[in-house]
Amino acid sequence: MAGIVQTGIEMLAVIVGGRLQGVEAAYLARKAGWRVMMVDREEKVPALGLCHQYLQMDITQNGALDKLPPEVGLVIPALENVDTLSSIHNGCSQRGIPVAFDLAAYAITVSKRVCARLFTHAGIPVPASWPGCGFPVVVKPSVASGSRGVKIFWDRRSLINAFPEDFPPADHVAQAYLPGPSFSLEVFGHCGVWQPLQVTSLEMDGTLDCKRVLAPARLPNNLSREFEELAIRLAREVKLVGVMDVEVILDKGALKVLEIDARLPSQTPIAVFHSCGTNMVELLGDSFAKGRCPAPVKSGASRSVILEHVIMTGDTIRTEGEHIMAVADPLKVVYDFFGADEAITNYSPGRTEWVATLICCGENEKSAWEKRSRTLERMKSEMGIGMVPDTRQPVQDGRCTP
Repeated sequence: MAGIVQTGIEMLAVIVGGRLQGVEAAYLARKAGWRVMMVDREEKVPALGLCHQYLQMDITQNGALDKLPPEVGLVIPALENVDTLSSIHNGCSQRGIPVAFDLAAYAITVSKRVCARLFTHAGIPVPASWPGCGFPVVVKPSVASGSRGVKIFWDRRSLINAFPEDFPPADHVAQAYLPGPSFSLEVFGHCGVWQPLQVTSLEMDGTLDCKRVLAPARLPNNLSREFEELAIRLAREVKLVGVMDVEVILDKGALKVLEIDARLPSQTPIAVFHSCGTNMVELLGDSFAKGRCPAPVKSGASRSVILEHVIMTGDTIRTEGEHIMAVADPLKVVYDFFGADEAITNYSPGRTEWVATLICCGENEKSAWEKRSRTLERMKSEMGIGMVPDTRQPVQDGRCTP
């Protein structure tokens, strides 16, 4: 049952970084019909099972880029180390190899402190910052992605216990914790033209890590248009070339921008691809490898999609954030996975510990949820296991827990 459908004109794409962003890039590159070479310094990475060829090496070492095949059409960095990204960009530029990455925009968005100044300058609505916001307050490392290092504090005592010195530290940002629903939107830029893609809904686990993506989003049309306008304004501010992710939260009827990242994200691009057919990696190929403005993005959505991460341990299965997919053994794509349209997984029959990103599609959200429920029920029935209820909101002890 394993395999990936290939369509379109074949091109050799080199993806640097085989972890979660690499999984996203490899999956969508294969959907575009491209040949995929993966490069990573580690022997085993999650994306290893999604590529045609694997090259274990440190791409920043002298002569490493010379080991790439001469027919490489595009290099896609799938990592977040600025020094490594600069090395890739400079080395590929000298060899005339297109790199699908906006280093200048990323240098801005990689720092939440720099972004905070940009938001203020551009008049972008954001959650109130410390100390004006009071409690509860969410604290984030200035340079980190996802939920890494994120903590919520509900009172001064728990805050002082964690940060006895000056607060917030110079390498962190602190702002009001808003419990409202979260949404994501990618915007694509080429030659000074920016177009928003599809708004998705994000659902978090107890550590504020995204456990589920819904496409299209549960967001009224007027707020979707407002979100698109915000994304275009931000893309214009950083002079974006390529793709950028914008995350917002809905607070008392108003959208507040949480963060922006000028790089290919994980989770949402696959959900968008299955919902409306837009392949963000293919857009990157059009822009960086072919030098042409991608065709206008399709409006509307042809179907509803639920993308969800699950983990089986022992005799139970539960939904968790994307961090569970950062496994050492290679992932593969499986069709009709216990009834789900597709799964990205390390599952094999008889295995008692495994993870999967489930992709369930339907003509509307109701039918997609019904398919998702049938999938989980079939897993429980065929494996004789239980299902742990979804994790809840963070508890009031300064930590985020189930």
